[in-house]
Amino acid sequence: MEEAPSHKYFSFQKMTLAGVTCAALPVVGGAMAAASSMHTADTWYAGLRKPTGTPPPWVFGPVWTVLYVLMGYAAYRVWVRGGNLSMFILQLGLNYAWTYLFFGKHDVRAACWDVLILLICVAYMTYSFAHTDPVAGYLVMPYLVWTAYAAYLTLALRQANGL
Repeated sequence: MEEAPSHKYFSFQKMTLAGVTCAALPVVGGAMAAASSMHTADTWYAGLRKPTGTPPPWVFGPVWTVLYVLMGYAAYRVWVRGGNLSMFILQLGLNYAWTYLFFGKHDVRAACWDVLILLICVAYMTYSFAHTDPVAGYLVMPYLVWTAYAAYLTLALRQANGL
């Protein structure tokens, strides 16, 4: 059996490990952000009036896991092509901050501002990724759509509850 081509500074095994690591890191960060704030999700969030179109709570975990894997792998594809990851890092920080602001601090107003800025950053990141690697751009499009949906839910929830 023939081995994958190797170079002095590159190997298929290292590439695979780097790709898996990049895909896993956002998942781990998201899980940590959620775990640090979820103690109030069952009580505080459950008592809020939800806007039309709010999915059941069990949907969020699987959806975010898939989105984090897709965005992490997209970032990996951009990184190996020498693309800029600064917007990826910024939006990931804003993403994690939303969880803290909304669930941890119950500061829905700040979470609204966060998700609106996040939406702009994700839109620009999607454009930037697509310019560097079209596949990476396609991989983050579901995240852009979900972020727009999250912005609607956050803003509508604030309005419905007078927060």
